[in-house]
Amino acid sequence: MHKGNAHVGVVFLEPKLCPNNCGSLVLARDFESHVANICALRKEHCPEGCGILVLGKDLRAHAKTCGMGQLCERAERSLQERSLKELKLALAGMYGERDAAAARHISNGGTLVRKGWATGKLATRVARVESAMRDLVIRCRRKAKDHLILARATTAFEGKQPAAGAPSAFKQLDSVMNIDRSARPWDLSAPGLADLMDALEEYLSVVALSSCAWTVRVCVSRC
Repeated sequence: MHKGNAHVGVVFLEPKLCPNNCGSLVLARDFESHVANICALRKEHCPEGCGILVLGKDLRAHAKTCGMGQLCERAERSLQERSLKELKLALAGMYGERDAAAARHISNGGTLVRKGWATGKLATRVARVESAMRDLVIRCRRKAKDHLILARATTAFEGKQPAAGAPSAFKQLDSVMNIDRSARPWDLSAPGLADLMDALEEYLSVVALSSCAWTVRVCVSRC
């Protein structure tokens, strides 16, 4: 019994040559860990989700140039800067690259995770970005609507912002209807018109971007 245990210990400490041709001699107890996680010449699927195989020694360098990783960083930076337009473009790029990345990942022996993304890390990042995007769309629409209401109120009160905030639509209409009708339309000034047009343009652009984002989510849910 004692001799058998000694034999197991000797086999456990047996040196083995790394099959990846890195030239390392590894103890049997560390062999699997070295081959899978440590060897500089091991091949791994890109954790960023672009689908290609990368040598272990090149993983850090590849992460800086990976196209899918750059798109994720672009989307996350857009969230920080609250740029809805830039965020929509980044997400569109990620979904446009998804099928090609999935094909590369499968051809290299990988398996896809949820919603057709190549890696779990990528799927988690995309889900986090989409969740934050929904909140950003709600905030942008609310902010653009407040700007539009305030600009309408400023225009109705001849360029002066009301002290108590934007009044109701009935009060704004009543203010406009009280203008002296004897004056010609081209004689009337339009105070606050520029701000009103800017606010209207902002609101329409936010609505358009939010509808595009909704369309992307619907298409993804149907895939």
